[in-house]
Amino acid sequence: MASRSIVPTQSGALIESDEQSIEYLLVLNSELDKRDQFILHHLDSQHLFVKADCMNKIYESLQKRLSKTVWDEEAAAAVAAEKALRSRK
Repeated sequence: MASRSIVPTQSGALIESDEQSIEYLLVLNSELDKRDQFILHHLDSQHLFVKADCMNKIYESLQKRLSKTVWDEEAAAAVAAEKALRSRK
């Protein structure tokens, strides 16, 4: 009789993103305690397989990072207008 081996499984989610965001998540994951880490597999430069129950935490971390690094069009227009006013003086 052939022996059977049990393969442990874990629920996960696939994240597809740009390389910079994936790199950010890799660094964030490495800074966490082992039990709090969320990456199950780093598939390639644009894909991660992560714990499904951590998706909200991952999303919030990315949103916080993006809010610090990405300007919306309205903010960019306001800065451009301010610079234009300063250059007239």
